[in-house]
Amino acid sequence: MSGVEDVGPRRALGPEPQDDGEGDTSLERAVVPASAAWFLDEFGFHDVTRRPDGDLDVVIAYHDRAWLLRFLLGHADVVTPADPGLAAEIAARASAGLELYHSADEPAPEP
Repeated sequence: MSGVEDVGPRRALGPEPQDDGEGDTSLERAVVPASAAWFLDEFGFHDVTRRPDGDLDVVIAYHDRAWLLRFLLGHADVVTPADPGLAAEIAARASAGLELYHSADEPAPEP
């Protein structure tokens, strides 16, 4: 490699759920595809189990459901909740967010 320059310390990924320290820890099952196994180096999952197809079953520990929703939305390309209801909620939130971009293309209403 040539032309490499130091850009400073690595950016933090955000607060870990155990950093909260308040309330009980909840657990949520999820799936990380085999192609995204690198993500396990970025986030400390619990109970990681490799499936025969190579995908990984993981358990996410969290204190705050809002944190879990933000985490799943922000990493939807590499983590899918196992609970169909939670997956549907994440999909609905993502769709609502995308809809805001489409509505931004429309002209503003006259005052």
